[in-house]
Order: sequence, then C-alpha cells, then structure tokens
Amino acid sequence: MDKSISSFKLEYHISNYSNDELIVKTQGGLNYIIRRQERMVSRNYVSREVHVKISGVKVDDFWLDDRLAQTAFDKAFLKQLGETIERHRNNNRLLNDIFTSDFYVVMRLSGEMADENEVIHSNILGISLYNSMEAANIAPLSSHGFVLQELFDLAHEHALEKPKGGLHYFIYLNDPLSKLNPIYTNVMGKAVRVPVVQDISRPAGLYVGLHYGSIEPQELYLTCDELTRDGLAKNGLFESMEECAMGGNTERALIAEKKLVDNSKAMGGLLKDKTTLEESLRKSQAEAAALAEELRQATNSHRNETERLKAQQAMALYLRDMSATAASAQNQIKDSVIKANQDIEKKRSSANNWGEIAKAVAAVTTCAVTVYKLYTS
Repeated sequence: MDKSISSFKLEYHISNYSNDELIVKTQGGLNYIIRRQERMVSRNYVSREVHVKISGVKVDDFWLDDRLAQTAFDKAFLKQLGETIERHRNNNRLLNDIFTSDFYVVMRLSGEMADENEVIHSNILGISLYNSMEAANIAPLSSHGFVLQELFDLAHEHALEKPKGGLHYFIYLNDPLSKLNPIYTNVMGKAVRVPVVQDISRPAGLYVGLHYGSIEPQELYLTCDELTRDGLAKNGLFESMEECAMGGNTERALIAEKKLVDNSKAMGGLLKDKTTLEESLRKSQAEAAALAEELRQATNSHRNETERLKAQQAMALYLRDMSATAASAQNQIKDSVIKANQDIEKKRSSANNWGEIAKAVAAVTTCAVTVYKLYTS
C-alpha cells in the first residue's frame, strides 16, 4: 500500500523534429529556442510534440473543468487527458483509492491549435509556442478570460468610493497590428467610437464587460474574425457613426427591429392566408353557380316530366272511358240483335205475311241505326 505523502507534479518537455525553429516563451519571461534538425526533414514526417506528465496523483482526488479552458491547446489537452483518466478508472477500479498514478499525454502541434497571430498558447503550462524567430517578437498571449477578469478587478478597485450596486461598464478594441476597422457604440443616444489600444500581450479583439448590482458580471469577447456586421449588430455595435447615430444599435432599436421583422413575417402569413381564402371563396362561388344551374335544369326536367305524366294519365283515362263506352254499346248491340232475332222468329212463326215481315225489318233497321249513333258519339 502506498503510504507516501500526497503530492502533485506537472512537468512537460517539447520536441521539434522539423525544418524550422520552435520558440518557447513563458509568461514570466523565460524564453528558449528549440532548434530545427540539422538535416532536411521530409514535409510528410514533421513532428512537433509537447509531452506532458502528471505524477503521483490519486484518481479520486483529480478532476477536470473544461469550462475554464480558454485556448485551443488547453481544450484539446483536457479532452485527451480526460479520456486517459477515464480508461485508467475503468481498468483499475479497485486500486484507485489506494495507489497513486502517473498520466502521460502527448500533444502533436498543428495549426488547429493556434490562437491569435498563429501562436499556440497554453494557460495550463504557462507557455506560448511560435513557428519562427520572426513571429516571436510578440509577447506571450494571455487568454481573453483572464483579461476580462483582470479588467473587472481594476474597475472594482477604481470604483471603491462609488455607491455599491452601481453600473460598471468597460469596452475597448485591442488591435496590436492596426488592422481592424473602427467600431461605434451608442452611449446616452450619442454615437461614440470604441477606444482602441495596441497591447501585444493580450489577444486581439473586442473586450466588453458589464457589472451592476448583485448580478454576475456579463463578459463578452469577440475575436477579429467575429467582428462582422452581423456579429456587431447582435451586441449593439455598428461599423459607422451614421448607423450608430440613427439609434440602430441601441437595445430598444434592436427590439423594435426584431418586432418589425416578426410583424412583417406575421403580415406575410396573413396576406398568404387572405389569398388562400379568396381563392377558396372564388372556387366556392363557382361551385355554387354550377349547382344552381344544375338545380334549374333539374327543375325544368322535373316540370316537363310531370306534364308528360299528366298527359299520359289523361289519355289513359280517356281510353279507359272509351273502352267502357264501346263495351257498353257492344253489349247493347248484342242484346238488340238477340231481341230482334227473337222477335223475327216469333213473328215468322205466328204470321207469315209480308206486312209483319216489313215491320220486323223496320224494327231491325231502327235498332241498327241507334247502335251506330251510340258507337260514333
């Protein structure tokens, strides 16, 4: 069992296998040149590495806070170190609280780890790495987070005699190489140019701090690449005094502009809905007109059909009456003929004289005439 005194040791060494010098500068003033290789190195096999060793630590007493990492190198280093620690925890679960451990991380230097002016900086190691002697005339960089906190501390020191809870605000543009355009902000309705400094010991860009009351300080840092028109407008800043003087960069104007955009979108939606409703109404009116025409035609057809059925019914009644009349006349004729035949036979048997025969013929003729009239009436 390890009974040694608890300790912590952080050390590193830097290797340079390339065709260019690698300059190391510390924030305290210690500088060193790691010379290039005497013989030419193949560009396909360039190796610049930082070897970091953390010795004699217990895993359970060790933790990382990547929120505080301000540089690209430190963010990549904490990520790789965290993966190494996690593997160690999984492989030595039963021994983590007994023995101390050593951790090794190898950081291969590349352009992706560079911050401002192509300098690789590490707050954890306290060093800045430069590609050449020409670039090494820039002082070691400090992270913008450290600069903002330092500015807040200075503002607090200079505001001790002011009432507590007051508003403390600072803003300035750091432009060591004099390559940035002016920036304007609105102060009490007036366009004011943001002060410009040339501090090579701090990262270039825009620094803004706001602290009032008991609210946590609000910090803002924009790199040179982030100082675009849109990036400035989102934070109440403008590229020209004219735009700033018009109030376009004030909080109230920004809110009004956003509301105007939202209202414009809502109005566009309403106009689109209105057009859709008008088109639906037009289609409905056309469909209603078509249905009215179909109803009119159906009404006319129904009326004609009704008239035709009435005529057919009247004709059927008329034919039925005619058939009944003809049947009645036919029955009367049959009865008259039967009666006449009976009379003729009776008279022929009772009297054979021509006078009786003539009367019989006359009676038959009269009966036939009567039937004819009935049939033709």
